[in-house]
Amino acid sequence: MSVMRDTLFHGEPSDHFCNNRKVVIIGLDGATFNLIEPMVKQQKLPFFQKLIGNGAFGKLKSVLPVNSAASWGSLFTGANPGKHNIYDYLYHRNSFAPAALLKKADIKSPLIWEIASRRALRTIAFNIPLAAQPEEINGYMVSGFLTPPDQPFAYPNSLYQLLKQSDYEIDCGPMTNGNAGSYFDKAVNLFERQFSSFFRLLREDDWQLAIATFNLLDRIQKYFWEDSAVVEAAYQKIDRKLAELDQYLGDQCHFILVSNHGFSAVSKKFFVNEWLYEQGLLDRRITTQKSLITDVDEIIFNNNHHHEPSIAGLLTRFGITKNRIRSLLPDVASEFLKKAIPSPIRRIFQREYLDIRWQNTKAYFISENLQGININLMGREPMGTVKPGKEYEKIRDRIISELYHLKDPYNFDHVVDDVYRKEDVFSGEYLNNAPDIIIIPTQNKYTLDPGKRTSKLYIGTANDDYPVFCQRDSEGVFFITGQDIQPGAEMNGVTIFDIMPTILSILSVEQPNHLDGRVLAEIFSGASVDQLRLDQPRFIPADDIKQLINTDYFKNSAGAKPTFR
Repeated sequence: MSVMRDTLFHGEPSDHFCNNRKVVIIGLDGATFNLIEPMVKQQKLPFFQKLIGNGAFGKLKSVLPVNSAASWGSLFTGANPGKHNIYDYLYHRNSFAPAALLKKADIKSPLIWEIASRRALRTIAFNIPLAAQPEEINGYMVSGFLTPPDQPFAYPNSLYQLLKQSDYEIDCGPMTNGNAGSYFDKAVNLFERQFSSFFRLLREDDWQLAIATFNLLDRIQKYFWEDSAVVEAAYQKIDRKLAELDQYLGDQCHFILVSNHGFSAVSKKFFVNEWLYEQGLLDRRITTQKSLITDVDEIIFNNNHHHEPSIAGLLTRFGITKNRIRSLLPDVASEFLKKAIPSPIRRIFQREYLDIRWQNTKAYFISENLQGININLMGREPMGTVKPGKEYEKIRDRIISELYHLKDPYNFDHVVDDVYRKEDVFSGEYLNNAPDIIIIPTQNKYTLDPGKRTSKLYIGTANDDYPVFCQRDSEGVFFITGQDIQPGAEMNGVTIFDIMPTILSILSVEQPNHLDGRVLAEIFSGASVDQLRLDQPRFIPADDIKQLINTDYFKNSAGAKPTFR
């Protein structure tokens, strides 16, 4: 195992060293051409404009379900979730069990830094969102926001100590205090410090593969989508930092910029569980206690630690809730009051949630991240009500048909673009861990919500008491530059599965036989294609793949605290 040099972060930067066998991958969580393209046309992003002119680029088709965990998993394994088993950062074992955080043992396909490291390639893996702990690799690794607060987040220990001394932070977390200005500054400051640390690693080590991800755009777009000036400022900050990196790297490295998914605007919410309730497939009651956590931030950053305002607690104690008031008023009066009373006043009352009554439920919507409906199946669910086989298929077919024909009761627009059975989307040993039905809502219009409706019907405005202005979509971005890359080539049909095999081919590393993607041979010059032997890919044997899945990061006894060499 190589040891970090004592001069790390202290010596002068080394001279340029890149060659055609070096690859830098920058992952921007949530970067979208919906914003990059108009900003480039307005000459607001000079580095992105340079990428378009000097290399190949195009939209990248992400994976279902469209969330950061599944998409990073597919990008870094080259496989679909049915093979790598990453469907979300939260693992929903069944309808009753609390969601558990993704662990290394849940990941069933080898990750690109594991393959590269085992093939003796010096590797930097920085701010890896799938990693809850740093891995012993041939190089350096910094884990991501899943890392517990009391655990080391970098390997080797010398890097961990240096980052800790510099007050390195893994993630800024969600915006909880409503102070938009301070949150933006905090998020940008964190990005700058993380980028600086990654840049220094590049300058101090003789690496061959360097990977870094940054979630500034995912955080900022979620909260500031309608404030174009703020969102543009985030993109421009990234543009300037990438230009600095590009100036150092020169034109000898292969530089890849990719996003795992995109973002697009939404205007309405589709309350899926409420719709299932109206279909007679789900039973529920209204409560002020949240029984199911579907957002990883609520677990990681403990958002539930804050107390409700005292007046809300008193109102609830005396039985004065929004649901109680609605039950005493005619529908017309209830809707009138909702529109007439300002949102800050309405938020005096405690938020209401759905509590599913499982013994009378046949199907339920799991979470907005999984985009899926599960059948309450006997033998799989603790209180299953649906028999496997014909009854399961009958209910699934009914739901799919109803969703395809579902129209917005306000304007008669179709609410969903597509609905799939899980076996139509995923393949592999871990297919059964997917939701039974996958829903793709109409883009730029509807977002899926597992909670209690905030309107009279199961379709409501996205700008309600708990507003949502955008959501992740399946169109990411892809850019690649290098001396053998055809300049200005706009790509079509690039998928998130294609990134890993293309990188491995550039590095002359064997292709694992579990891959769902292909080498993007068309972006290279003819001579380079021959040199990289893209027409005759080599494969890592299936037996060897299991050895590449590093399920024990530190090779220590179970439950022991990690030690570093």
